[in-house]
Amino acid sequence: MLNLPTDGPSIVDTLIQQSVPKIEILMIPSPIFHYLEAGSIDPDKIRYVEKTDACPVILNWDNGSDNITLISNPNAWTQMANIIFMDIPSGTGFSYAETTDGSSSSNNIMASQANEFIKKFLIDHPKFRKTPLYVAGISYVGIVVPKITLDLYEGNERGDQPRVNIQGYILLSPLTDKFKDFNSRFEFAHRMALISDDIYMSAKKTCNDNYLNIDTVNSLCANSLQQYEQVRIVNFIYLHI
Repeated sequence: MLNLPTDGPSIVDTLIQQSVPKIEILMIPSPIFHYLEAGSIDPDKIRYVEKTDACPVILNWDNGSDNITLISNPNAWTQMANIIFMDIPSGTGFSYAETTDGSSSSNNIMASQANEFIKKFLIDHPKFRKTPLYVAGISYVGIVVPKITLDLYEGNERGDQPRVNIQGYILLSPLTDKFKDFNSRFEFAHRMALISDDIYMSAKKTCNDNYLNIDTVNSLCANSLQQYEQVRIVNFIYLHI
């Protein structure tokens, strides 16, 4: 466990350390992927280990849910890279905070905590200091990952220690602009044939390309988006968009 402030969030949980006991024996020359996971999971559900193809093992369901086993993942990212999973902000995944102040978060706080974690990891594990580092993230942290990467670059330019061999970042299905990303779901629904041409054309004509901030006075737009919302609830829950 890294020595983080006692009044802040616990970024590394012993439960996760037990889940990946072989992380220390990965090849040092491999690059490090610092992966940030958005959202929450139930620690009691062992499907944690197959959240992504990054994991060296996956769950084998062939014998039913009552007899699940682990098998090697031939496509695991760990065949070519060391990967550090970080649940951020505190309260997501296996992370937690011991105080109310420790659970407070924002985009800037998340970036600062991730930066601090990386620096403390390299202090505790100096053999990785020259290893190429990529910051990766999915979903909401698509907003935060570029900030983390930029802060690390600027820290190197200032001469901050330890120096981080930051190479860039990787985003998976990221949120980049809250309005544009959510507003574009209407276009996506039409392209995927989840809403009819009539609903789409009506909204295009009456909503001024704004499908989020509904003007209730604009009854034609409101009616079109109400029909879209009904379809979205039924279909999008399965698409996770």
